Amino acid sequence: MFRSMKLTMSALPALMMLFAAHASAASFPPPLAWGYNFDGELGDGSTTNRTSAVQISGLTAVLQLAVGKFHGLGVKTNGTVWSWGSNGFGQLGDGSTTDRHVPVPVTGITSAVSVAGGALYSTAIKSDRTLLSWGNNQYGQLGDGTTTDRHVAGPVNGLTGVAAVSCGAQHTLVLETNGTVWSWGYNADGELGDGTTTNRSTPAQISGLSGVVAIAAGAFHSLALKSDGTMWSWGYNNSGQLGDGTFTNHSTPKQVTGLSGVVAIACGDYHCAALTSGGVVWDWGYDFYGQLGDGLSSSQAIPIHVTSLTNVAGIACGGNHTLAYLTNGTAWGWGYNFFGQLGDATTTDRHMPVQVLGIFGTMAIAGGANQSMGLAGPGNDDFSNTQTLTGASGSIVGSNAFATKQSGEPVHAGTSGGHSVWYKWTAPASGPVAFSTAYSGFDTVLAVYTGSSVSGLTLVSANDDINAGGTSWVSFTATAGTTYSIAVDGHGSAVGAIDLTWIQARGDFNADGVPELIIQNSSSQQVSIGYVAGSTITSYHLLNTLPSGWQVMAVGDFNGDGRPDLVLQNTSSRQVSLGYTDGSTVTSYQVIGVLPSGWQVAGAGDFDGDGKPELALNNPTTRQVSIGYIVGTAIARYQALTTLPSGWTLACVGDFNLDGKPDLVLQNSTSRQVSIGYYNGTSIVGFQPLTTLPTGWRVAGVGDFNADGQPDLILQNATSQQVSLGLVRGSTLTMYDPIGTLPAGWSVTGPR
Repeated sequence: MFRSMKLTMSALPALMMLFAAHASAASFPPPLAWGYNFDGELGDGSTTNRTSAVQISGLTAVLQLAVGKFHGLGVKTNGTVWSWGSNGFGQLGDGSTTDRHVPVPVTGITSAVSVAGGALYSTAIKSDRTLLSWGNNQYGQLGDGTTTDRHVAGPVNGLTGVAAVSCGAQHTLVLETNGTVWSWGYNADGELGDGTTTNRSTPAQISGLSGVVAIAAGAFHSLALKSDGTMWSWGYNNSGQLGDGTFTNHSTPKQVTGLSGVVAIACGDYHCAALTSGGVVWDWGYDFYGQLGDGLSSSQAIPIHVTSLTNVAGIACGGNHTLAYLTNGTAWGWGYNFFGQLGDATTTDRHMPVQVLGIFGTMAIAGGANQSMGLAGPGNDDFSNTQTLTGASGSIVGSNAFATKQSGEPVHAGTSGGHSVWYKWTAPASGPVAFSTAYSGFDTVLAVYTGSSVSGLTLVSANDDINAGGTSWVSFTATAGTTYSIAVDGHGSAVGAIDLTWIQARGDFNADGVPELIIQNSSSQQVSIGYVAGSTITSYHLLNTLPSGWQVMAVGDFNGDGRPDLVLQNTSSRQVSLGYTDGSTVTSYQVIGVLPSGWQVAGAGDFDGDGKPELALNNPTTRQVSIGYIVGTAIARYQALTTLPSGWTLACVGDFNLDGKPDLVLQNSTSRQVSIGYYNGTSIVGFQPLTTLPTGWRVAGVGDFNADGQPDLILQNATSQQVSLGLVRGSTLTMYDPIGTLPAGWSVTGPR
């Protein structure tokens, strides 16, 4: 019931040392806990259940956390092990049977590198790769050849190359550095994998199982991951938790059906989870509480895809709940939630993933019977531990819960004290930027300052969204290299998750804060910049002359230098190239791929939140829309996004709801209607009519021309050559603003 990760056979001690070096540089992430706390298993000094993450009291410099049924364990950098919670069987290892509400040291351990907790017992791997155990021993789960409980740690004999350990309810699994798996303890359901149902009090190797890189123990079943990415399971199978398509127990390993490329595994009481190499989660087994995350409550005997999560970095299972954390540092949970173990500030069971509140920058996560724990990034309620924002234009760079206002923090415009989340951001280039929040159900204020201490802040810009459920945003002109302090406040006692996004003007070739037009002459193949000031095209600048057959299709910063680059496509060969610019000329070209027949580039945006633009592709014949992901200097893969209704085509992309994800701008060639297709990071979740254009007009591009933080439409009349801006606010096109008339033969081709 704990997170398991793929390791090479000699990697565990090295991994712990690497984590120690990393954590030292980052001042060590605080350990957090949430959920059931009757016995003090959250370690916060109380016995109060918590529905969002709280810090474990007095525990610092933590390398790893593990969770038993009603107790917690932690390994510190100095090799000591600490424990807290229920102690009726000596599972805390402090020589007593007294429950502890805050962490206490486990007696006699000074060189631990990893820990794992069973229902009523505990284990620890030492740096010399031997194993210690303590607590309840009714079925021989301590592996010492007896069935006598131990209140202090003692050795498990016969194991000298331990790479990983996992504990079920009453049985133990060990992975050795040579890829073999050993087991002992309770075996009534075949969970030891030795072909019998006889309990064992000493370790025995599981026959026929080799090349294993990770293990996980459920309550009464077991799971192993091999180096070839396949999974093998054995033991109790009443809910399909063995994943072999049956509900039949088996006492020797059998392969899990239909899943390969697995990199991490985890087991709950009667369900399992796997993480594949693409950051995708799969669950199977018992699903009464929604712990499979598929929106249903029907047990599954083969793995099913948790479709609502992408970019997953790690997984864990509790008794009847499942946990994951993403590459962006957010933590998510689903399943049983009666005690708040999902951390979403409710006690409502969830059949789909919900975000854990109060934790961000997540680096590890673990689940117990009805509680959860995690290691997170720096605190989010202390100005001295402000989160640093990174990433490129339009990327989601942080998700947090509101935190308690700290003494000495300024009161931002519109608040009466509020709660504060602090960020720091250093401008990579000069020019306009907009910061926005995305949230629901409460009112926020967003404020930007210069200065690096509470007493030395100067307000740059602030905005109060006034009404609950709206979006707060601020825009200002940034100076390259300047560090800005950004605060998000909730009114009164408001709490909830927020996303902060920064957006830099797209298509801004001269870094004046306003995007320029890219125009192309279809006869001469010349490409020029049309500079816009106020509501007028003031001048033109020749950028380059393209070879015959090539067209500008989109604009984006593909080399991360803060200057827009051109996306070019050859109409005959379907080749796609990038034209890198320095702001005034194309300095070089780079071929990145050849599109399939019928496809064309329609825009560029950061669809996966990695800070780099991807291509939005459109097939006018089939009306399909796809994303083209660029890795290095090549289009590496495609992802189907949607199929548009008849008559509609993709015109460009832009973030219209300010959630940090590009949305689709769609136009109907017959009715001239324009709609927005909202993208949530994985799929199109809805369409919103925006306007109906006058006869002869088309959407030619998108950009924030009035510095309100929201993209506007660039419109062109093919007959009169007039160009107008369609100024957008929210989901409404508020007005048309004519900005000029292009010379004959020229067309707007971006930014889009």
